[in-house]
Amino acid sequence: MIYKEALNYIMNISRLGSEYGLDRMQLICDSFGNPEDSLKFIHVAGTNGKGSVTAYLTSILRCNGYKVGTYNSPYIYNYRERFLINGEMASEEKIAKYLTLVKEKIDSIQKKNPKYYLTAFEIETIVAFLLFKDEKCDIVVLEVGLGGRLDATNIIKNKEVAVITPIGLDHCALLGNTLGEIAGEKAAIIKDIAVTSLQSNEVMHVIEKHCVKLHLAPVAVVVSRDIDAGQVIAINGEIYTTHLLGEYQQENLAIAIGTIDVLKEKGWKIDEECTKKGVEETKWAVRFDVKKVNNKYVILDGSHNPHGAKSLASTLKTYFPNDQIHFVIGMLRDKDMKGILETLLPLSSKTTFIQSDSPRAASTEELVNLAKDLGYKSSEIKDINEAIEQEINSNVKVVVICGSLTLFEKITRFI
Repeated sequence: MIYKEALNYIMNISRLGSEYGLDRMQLICDSFGNPEDSLKFIHVAGTNGKGSVTAYLTSILRCNGYKVGTYNSPYIYNYRERFLINGEMASEEKIAKYLTLVKEKIDSIQKKNPKYYLTAFEIETIVAFLLFKDEKCDIVVLEVGLGGRLDATNIIKNKEVAVITPIGLDHCALLGNTLGEIAGEKAAIIKDIAVTSLQSNEVMHVIEKHCVKLHLAPVAVVVSRDIDAGQVIAINGEIYTTHLLGEYQQENLAIAIGTIDVLKEKGWKIDEECTKKGVEETKWAVRFDVKKVNNKYVILDGSHNPHGAKSLASTLKTYFPNDQIHFVIGMLRDKDMKGILETLLPLSSKTTFIQSDSPRAASTEELVNLAKDLGYKSSEIKDINEAIEQEINSNVKVVVICGSLTLFEKITRFI
């Protein structure tokens, strides 16, 4: 398959949804000679912050001279964002090559077992293993797709360290209705050593049960914050500068540095100045991602659950305590839409709802009616780029586009 054909192939499969379990994944890995066994992994699970921690680790290890494979989801602007080598997207040719190989292998297995299939995420996971093995990556930063226990990524054996980012209530229908239940699903990726930040007693109790050794992320203290210059954060007596602006980046960076400390203990050669450079060079799209346009700030933020919405609201209050804020919001119907809007709408002087292309997306009519039920007026626009242009031409200083990561694929202005 050429890239366009391969992309159509995986997108068609993704529309069929997901089913969790490791048996199908084990069979496909076995059929390829278990490429994952030749790799070393940092395995990252959690509710919020996974992507940012993954980005920090990728940049730090790259700056320390290691060849780093990174597997994360979902993508924002380009499907190839799922598969990174030293922070750069794998080529279309390589993605097409490995998707073709996996498709052919599935077809071969189905001749003997007609009921065999793989979900899109399972296919993408084995593609990542094959790619990173052939690229001879020194280490792979592997982000869990959903949960952990039955996630396709949990097939790996050579885990240098497991990382558990902050846990909140999300995907409750699949993972459980309490923080403890959700933590149990996510902490199941831990084989022996884990890193996490200090969380609720309910969560910490579950994580500790899965660990042979638990490393708490070091204390991080914000020295300064500036919407244009970035954040200066002190950790373990060292000073780091990050251009990731969210208040929650203090915790995310601490988790990443704690993970690097574990790697040092295990013998990985890591230089402090290279680590600082890696932190400063870290980029991560649509996580309080600030664009300056016409002397105003346009903020792209993928907050898609109440925990993320609270972090976004807190960060907005920090940087823009006295400014009017216009929101452009789109959400998925299977999220806690009420919980998100209850947090964000009190900050909004004007709210416009849009609908993403996802089949799970809430309609603008649903969102307008929900806002009305909460006591807020709003409007709706079909096209996200039209909504952004309207706000850029308004007299407001701060515009926030948020609610779901699925919104951003169609944005053209900031690419």
